[in-house]
Parts: sequence; structure tokens; C-alpha cells
Amino acid sequence: MKIKCPLALAAASLSLSAFHTPAYAQPEIEEILVTGQKVSRSLQDTTDSVAVMSSEMMDDQVVLSMDDVLQQTANVSVQPGRSFTIRGIDAFTVSGDGGGNGGLASVYLDNAPLPYRMVQKSGFSTWDIRQVEVLRGPQSTLQGRNSLAGAIVAQSRDPDYAWDGKVRILGGDYGQHNFAGAVGGGLIDDLLSFRISGESSHLDGFNENSNNGDNTDYQESDTHRVKLKLSPLDNLDIIWGYNAIDEKIGAKFTNAPPAGQDQYGYRKLDFNTETFEFNKGDIVTQEINLYMGDHWQFSSITGYSDLDYGYQWDGDAGNTPPDLVQLDERTDETWTQEFRGVFNYERLSGVVGAYYSDLETTDDAYGQRILSFTDVGVTPALLSTVLGITPDQADLLLGFYAPVDPAIIGVTSETYQKITTAALFGDLTYSATDKLNLLFGARWDNEDHENSSLSNYTVDNFSQFPNPANYPAPINGAVSALNGFILAQAQDASGTEPVEDASFNAFLPKIGISYHWTDALTTSFLIKQGYRSGGISRNVARNEVVKYDPEYLTNYELSLRSVWLEGDLIANLNVFYYDWEDQQVTVQLSGNTFDTQTENAGKSTVKGAEIDLQYYIARGLKLYSGIGYAKTEFNEFFVQGEDQRGRPFQGAPEWTGNIGATWHSELGIFANINVNYTDSSNQLVYLGENPAAGFDPQNDEHTLVNFKVGYEWQQMGVYLIGSNVLDEEYISIADTSTGTSTGTQTYGAPRQLSVSFEAQF
Repeated sequence: MKIKCPLALAAASLSLSAFHTPAYAQPEIEEILVTGQKVSRSLQDTTDSVAVMSSEMMDDQVVLSMDDVLQQTANVSVQPGRSFTIRGIDAFTVSGDGGGNGGLASVYLDNAPLPYRMVQKSGFSTWDIRQVEVLRGPQSTLQGRNSLAGAIVAQSRDPDYAWDGKVRILGGDYGQHNFAGAVGGGLIDDLLSFRISGESSHLDGFNENSNNGDNTDYQESDTHRVKLKLSPLDNLDIIWGYNAIDEKIGAKFTNAPPAGQDQYGYRKLDFNTETFEFNKGDIVTQEINLYMGDHWQFSSITGYSDLDYGYQWDGDAGNTPPDLVQLDERTDETWTQEFRGVFNYERLSGVVGAYYSDLETTDDAYGQRILSFTDVGVTPALLSTVLGITPDQADLLLGFYAPVDPAIIGVTSETYQKITTAALFGDLTYSATDKLNLLFGARWDNEDHENSSLSNYTVDNFSQFPNPANYPAPINGAVSALNGFILAQAQDASGTEPVEDASFNAFLPKIGISYHWTDALTTSFLIKQGYRSGGISRNVARNEVVKYDPEYLTNYELSLRSVWLEGDLIANLNVFYYDWEDQQVTVQLSGNTFDTQTENAGKSTVKGAEIDLQYYIARGLKLYSGIGYAKTEFNEFFVQGEDQRGRPFQGAPEWTGNIGATWHSELGIFANINVNYTDSSNQLVYLGENPAAGFDPQNDEHTLVNFKVGYEWQQMGVYLIGSNVLDEEYISIADTSTGTSTGTQTYGAPRQLSVSFEAQF
């Protein structure tokens, strides 16, 4: 018997899809297996909270991207184009401005880590993905860095010897169209097989450029994948994979509506320079699996990715001359290597392994943008202190600069970062009795960092600044001093920072217990740590670098796994409490917008629960549901001397939920409906000094209703698809401006209808 780890899960084995089983057939209830923790385990033996979605479920539901998967997962929320949260923790930052070393949730495609922006901006395609597992809660023991909040593990379909294929043609309103295909089979019997897939999609968008009438939030995406599987021996498999991604995404935000304008009816952006982001790159993977008898499987997993992403931005964020352009391009080149041994004996099972990664990042920014004097901290109060003049004199002085406020700033910068990671890990289950399992795990992790930067800032409209020669004494002295102060700020932010080195080590333990009361009922308790390594932070305003320490999260979690009604009802519950210390947060050191850096200044707690249900009501009819609750709270967090204790995290709804049903009739009629709920959340981490009365921008709560109905025959189907069919109006990212800057906000997508033809062969 080989212990080859099958990539299977409940949703796959329980699917009612007419493409895979006759519509009238009642599927058999099979063992639920999850693999996101590097070893195949029954869900009854998985203490971690795992939400899984198979390709069959994605076919049944309105799922075209990873964002769609996450929106239908309890205790997970999505802000399209910006981020997602797991149990209230933002995948990329908790303090609002990208503070900290890397992300807080890791995302993998075919065992290769994806860079954050590829996931953040587009929610990458799920076409020909065999399964997605969303692991809620820290996964640092097995996944390492950037998994403090959780991990998303996506696996594309592996090649097989049986020939098959599928196509999808979809068209809808707002210029939506999608063409996708996949085919695979055996090239040499019992030796070599392949699978190739591709998808091209386009969406005009929902928002309008008020200058030219074009859509600003368009999206274009092309993805291609090739996989080869070689089996030279009965106990040896080698799988090579190649993924190519090419995306261009327009700005998803709009201007905040003018006074008197309908808050939800203003989908306009008045930029006169096209603003967009792009993702382009290649991912190459190799997986070698060697099966040694009945007890061991050894694997070597190698990944390489070369990804370019960046943006073009309207430098003056408006529609009046000058037409400024700011550009940023980042390149991530990553090598990963993992060796893993999975074992299974009568009493002891688990996984042991070693991991190495090398990440090199280069970020180039150049162009022009505007900055108000207020943005860089030049206020009457500051001038009174620096220049030794009265507040009235400071106001008079700033009045001379009104024609050049905001200033035009030229930017040229290059930053370099290299992170080398080495780790040893293990995760063990010991069956003390037939009912009692003891759980152990640990990871030793080492990271070495190198950072350097080169930057140059210029005041490009300085020639238009007030000339001291045109003013009498003593005004000319104040004008000269202010001119010098502005130039000094640009000079202070410019320069070269040499390579800074930093090294971090961590030991991450895990311990737990699991008890099988019956074959259908299991409870577990687990204690484990989440971890994000320390790093090096750059203060742009001061052109300085600051080192900061790792942060740690201790998770206490109780789980229940249960099957009822002779297998027709599956109910899983997890209750958790997080104690999070030494949080890496972005702190503001002065009134200068760019005078920020990452420090270990935070302490917080998160508590909550989620329950997931699947109920097979009758032949061909399945009900599924999930409810999540996550209460986030800063216990220690000071910004500019302001105490932020008691505030929740940014973009962290307390309640999330979903409910849906899928029906396959014996006559070929198909129907799916699902409803997703997301609670409101605050958009600002902290409110700043002396905020206006009642100023605390909120992201709207919203309930989205989606459906897919159609007719299926043989291996084909025609469907009508509706997203947000009740056309709920809501703001997913609220306007945080206070009148001193251009306000922007992001609307949720309106109602969309489309028609799809799908076939398998």
C-alpha cells in the first residue's frame, strides 16, 4: 500500500454536479481529506479550522476568482482591489499603511508562494483549480513566515492518463467576457501525461472617467498553465508545472461624491492621466514524490517565480494641468526548496521536513506628484517654532505660497531587499488510544535580511516659489528661510542608504489533544504560535532605516467535528482566542505624511468562532452555510501620543456569514443560490489628532445575493448567472479624507448578469 497523499476533500467527494455524476444519483459520503498542512488528514483529525472548495463547487457557484472563494468563506472578508482579512486580521497589514515585514497571510499556487500584490489587486483566477483550502488561524509551524493570520492553498489539476477537457464561454453586461479551456491526457501509457489550460477575461468596469467617459476600473487578464507528469517507476512521480500570468487592472476607487450628490450614485473619477496596475510573470514548479513501502512518502518541491508588478498613477490626482505621472515597478524573484517526509504507522503519523527560500525584490519609482505643504508637515504652528515668528506672521507667510501649494515633487527611488530563509519543521500525531490523539509540532526558522535604498526628491516648481528679493525686510528673510526649509526637506529625504543586515531566529511550538468520542464526533484543543519575522523599515522623510523585532501570536483553539443524520449533515465548529504581542505597526512621528516607520508598538487580542454546515436534504439537493464572528481589539497602540486602546483593526467586520443551496434535478434543471453577509468595519486604524466630531469612516455592511440557473444535458450546460442580483449599494472602502486632500472611496460591484456555456468532453 502506498501512502500517496490524494488531494481530495469533502466538497469534491460530495459534489452533486451533473458533469461528474448523474443528476438523479445520490452521492456516496466519503472520507473528507485536507492537504493544506503538508500531510493528508481526515477532517475529523484536523484541529485547525479549514474551509475547502472543490472545482465542482466552483462550477456550481458564481466563482471566477479567488476573491469569489473568500467571499463565501465564514470569518473571511474581502475589499476588492485592496486586501482580505482572515478572522479580522488583514492579509497584508494591521496598522493601515503596510507596516511590518511581508504579509500576514500566505497564498500558494501549486506549492509556490504568490507575491502579495498579485493576490491583493486581482484575486487571481480559479480556472482549472482542483481545490482551494482556506486555513483560518496561524500556520507558522508548517508554512513559516507571513502565515500569522492563516494561509490559502490552491492546487491546480494534475495530469492524468485518461483524456478529458472542458471549455467555458461567458458573456455579460459591463463588457464582461470570459473564454477558458483545458485539455489533458496520456502521451505515453503509464509513463507520461500532460494538462494544459488557459483563460482570457475582460471587464469594462463600472466607474467612469468624468474627463473622457472611459471606464476607469477595467480588468484584463490572461492566464496559461502547462503541467507534465512523468512516472518512470511504480513508486516515483515527477510533476513539472508552468504558470504564466498577465493582468492589467484599472483603478477601482472613485472620487468621493460632491456635496449634495447621492452618496452611492457617484461612480466617477476625474483623473486626466490613466491610472492602472499590472501583474506579469512566470511561475515554475517541480514536485518529486517517492513512495517507500506502506509507511513513507518522500517529496522534493522546488519553486521559482519571476514576477513584475506595479502601477501608473495620476501624480496630481485631478483633472487640471499639469499632467503628472508617477510610476512604480517592482520585481520579485523567488527560489524555494522543500524536502518533506510523510509517514504513517499504527500509532504515529505526521510530517518532517526542511525548507529554504531566497527572495530578491527590486522596487523602482519615478515620475512626478503633488504634495501639499500640510502633507509634509509645513503648518503655521511648525513655522512659528522653526522660524521664530508669530502664528499670524506664519499665516501671512504661507499666503505668499498659495500659488505653489501643492508643490510638484520629482521622485526617483530604488529599493532593494533580499530575504533568505532556512527552516526545519515537524508535525506529529500520536494515537495514545483508539480514541485519544496527542498532537505535537515545532518549527525552527532563521531569516537573514539585506536592505538598501537610493532616492532623490526635487521640488520641480521651485522656480515659481516666492523670490525673497521681491519682499522688504524682514519678510524677505522669512521667505528665504521657508524656501530653504522646503528644499532641506527634499534633501533630507534624498540620498543613499547602504546595505543594512539583520538576522532573526524563532522556535515555534505547537501542542494539542484530540478525542474521538465516536466515529462521527471529535473534539480537540490546540495551542500554537503565529510568527512574523522582524525586519528593516525605511523612513522616507528622514531617509533613515530602523530595525524592528519579530511579532508573536499565541492561539488557543477548541474545535468540534461532527457528522449527523447518517452522514447527511456535517457540522464543524471552531472557537479561538488570540494573544498578539510586539505587533509590527506603522507609527506617525510628525505631521509629515512620510515621517513614518515600522515599530514594535502594538499588543492586541482577537476572539471568535466559526461554524460550517453541509446538509444533504434530499436527492440532488444540498444546503451549505457558514457563520463567523471575530472581535478584534488593540490593547496597546499609541500613535502620535494618542491612545488607540479599544479600537478594532482596519477593515475587520465582526460578523460574516453565508448560506446557499444547490439543486440538480433528474430532468437536467440546475439551480444554485447563495447569500453572503459582511458586517460593517472601520476604515481608519487611528483617527489622528483632534478629529472632527463624529469622524470615523465606516465600510458598509452588505448582503449579496448570487445565483446560477440553467439546463444540463449530457456533458454540457447553459446557464444564467447573476451577481449581487438585488443591486445592493455599498461602500467597501470608505473615504478617509478630512478636506485637506482629495477624497476617494471604493464602491462594491453593482448587479451583473451573464450567460455561460460550459462543456466537458
